[in-house]
Amino acid sequence: MKAPLRVLIVEDVPTDAELMCAQLRREGHSVDWTRVDTESAYRAALNPRLDVILSDCSLPSFSASHALQILGDSGLDVPLILVSGTIGEEAATELMRQGAVDYVLKDKPSRLGMAVSRAMAEAASHRDRARAVDDLRLAEARFRGLFESSVIGIMVADPAGQILEANSYFLSMVGRSPTELPLDWVAMTPKKFISRDREVLKELELYGRARPWEKEFLDRDGNGVPTLMGSAKLADGTLVCFAVDLTPIKAVQANLEHAKSQLEGAINQLKQAQDVVIAEERLHALGQMAAGITHDFNNYLSPIIGLSELILTRPQLIDDHEKVLKFLRAIHQAGLDAALVVRRLREYYQAPDTAGTLEVIDLKQVVEQTIELTQSRWGDQSMSTDMRYRIATNLIDASVTGPASDLRQMLVNLIFNALDAMPNGGDLTLTIERDANRNGFVNLEVKDTGVGMTAEVRKRCLEPFFTTKGAAGTGLGLATTYGIVKRHHGEIQIESEPGHGTRVIVALPTVPTRRVSPMLKEVRPGPAMHILVIDDEEAVRHAIAEYLLVDGHDVDLADGPSVGLRKINDGKYDLIITDRAMPEMSGDQLAVKAKRMAPHVPILMLTGFGELMNAAGEQPDGVDAVVGKPITLDALRAAIALVTAPGLQVPDSARATTPVPAPA
Repeated sequence: MKAPLRVLIVEDVPTDAELMCAQLRREGHSVDWTRVDTESAYRAALNPRLDVILSDCSLPSFSASHALQILGDSGLDVPLILVSGTIGEEAATELMRQGAVDYVLKDKPSRLGMAVSRAMAEAASHRDRARAVDDLRLAEARFRGLFESSVIGIMVADPAGQILEANSYFLSMVGRSPTELPLDWVAMTPKKFISRDREVLKELELYGRARPWEKEFLDRDGNGVPTLMGSAKLADGTLVCFAVDLTPIKAVQANLEHAKSQLEGAINQLKQAQDVVIAEERLHALGQMAAGITHDFNNYLSPIIGLSELILTRPQLIDDHEKVLKFLRAIHQAGLDAALVVRRLREYYQAPDTAGTLEVIDLKQVVEQTIELTQSRWGDQSMSTDMRYRIATNLIDASVTGPASDLRQMLVNLIFNALDAMPNGGDLTLTIERDANRNGFVNLEVKDTGVGMTAEVRKRCLEPFFTTKGAAGTGLGLATTYGIVKRHHGEIQIESEPGHGTRVIVALPTVPTRRVSPMLKEVRPGPAMHILVIDDEEAVRHAIAEYLLVDGHDVDLADGPSVGLRKINDGKYDLIITDRAMPEMSGDQLAVKAKRMAPHVPILMLTGFGELMNAAGEQPDGVDAVVGKPITLDALRAAIALVTAPGLQVPDSARATTPVPAPA
């Protein structure tokens, strides 16, 4: 809806005022009007919302001339039109000179609507021009303030590359003075930036502005001043450019890059130092176990050497079959026990890349293995010094994820620390129980009855290199343990008081226990096959052959790769068993050549490196399965079954040393 026309009428005759309004309504205006006939009423009615003032020339106590003066003094931009019946041309001209925009005779009211519309349009145009002038003045003042400021460099250049104007900030930046203007843009630009400047000029020609770009200006001494530039093309073709000095930023950036380089070097050095101290800590633990392992091996070798010597020196014992079988069972068990110690030691000290493999771990089994691994420390050695350690366990089944070797190392550290805290013997308790406060967590607790710790020692015991053992300690045992716990996304809590022992609680997240498919209790021999055994060690070669002959296989032997390859070329075999480390050619090379000669014959690699290779996922080309030495008859049968009859299930003892064969 069209807004009403707000009109102030200066008229002493009410009917004349009503006639003016009636005329405006006839011409389509909705009129909101007020009539005044005195100066005071006029002053009170003036306001900026008025659209037009219609004034008679002469009133008893007021006049149009006085009304124009008051309007001018008020500063209001409202058009005033004279409406009179007696005004002469000279009087009308004088009043228009004083500010009236038009005049209409009362006896010709038809011009009133047109005069009002024109007056309002001219007033609006005047206001727009005034506003534009004000905006221009403000913009000029702002630009001048910016130009004269010390915030940013500003210059005006022509397309030929002459810098016509520049503010003090830019001139100071490039070491020039105002008297040197105009300056040559190209001469002040290093050659490597000229091509980029030309690209900017093309952007300015096409779009009238350019994206910010980096460049350098040469100062008076020829030194490059890095700047961030912006530019726009003005209507007259000149270019206004803005420049920010990047020298401080580049200096900070260079310092940051230098600091980053130093930090990366320090981090690398720290990582190398950490690897060294962790390896030293692991070797320290191994050193503590070395004496016990030597003791264990001597114990295992005693029945092997002693009983075999009895059989060799007393041939008549052969007739006592029951006694000989008893001796052989003892020798066999001692050999298995010695192999178990080697395997556990190897599992404990796996290389970091293989130990870091995540797997689902039976935590109860890890605890039991570690107790057996450290028995020489708390069992055999303690008895030789009349110290007595009582080991108690309360273990529930629990599965966690992580490198098993890390968990074993953590437990060895905790057990050795507990034993060190009980120099005169005592009780060591290992517990696995569900965390009562958190679902999905299990608590592994190692508790001793030793000397305990003060509050200060307990506060610092997890710090690297902090030790209370003097030269005998590295100060890395608990720090390493803490790192292992954190890598397993667990938490460690230590409770201790002097004279009341120590309780270490390790909380670890659990995973659902994996279901194990039912296995056959033993592996039965498969069908008789023609098998070639290649090994440079005669004793091993003949032992494997005897295993195979017992199961009814036809066995050929080769004492090295060359003989083995000749036999493969001349004969037809169902299975090839080879060692890995041999003098003239490795088992890896032999397997590749053998597969070329007999591509459908499975190859079983029997090597002392078997467990390490399987842990690392190492499968040489041409080899169908890798098996570790020493090997039992059941494990050999299982390995043969895996490469010749993959669907057969085998017992855990066999799978412990036999991997799933590689895909064909």
